[in-house]
Amino acid sequence: MTLRLTCAADFNGDGINDTATFTPGSGAVTIARGGGGTTSYTVPSNWFSFNAAETNAVAGQELIATCPDGAVWVIDDRANTRRSYSVPAVTSSGRIVYSAELNA
Repeated sequence: MTLRLTCAADFNGDGINDTATFTPGSGAVTIARGGGGTTSYTVPSNWFSFNAAETNAVAGQELIATCPDGAVWVIDDRANTRRSYSVPAVTSSGRIVYSAELNA
């Protein structure tokens, strides 16, 4: 049996909850849209956490993946893009565990 983790939020801004699915040890991310259709993205396979957050002041939450090395990946399903940031370690573990509005 393969463990899969899910996160529900409105990722494409249509007002309907979507479901993001990711498998530990894999960099594959699939977003099943509540209104129909799917999109797929990849992030590094060593991700530490995923969460949904509004980061760009546009309808639709983004999916944030953090990695132990300080890399942060932002998946914007509404725009069908992903981008990465390198974040200096803020603690001895070097992990970000919370995201919030970043571009009001």
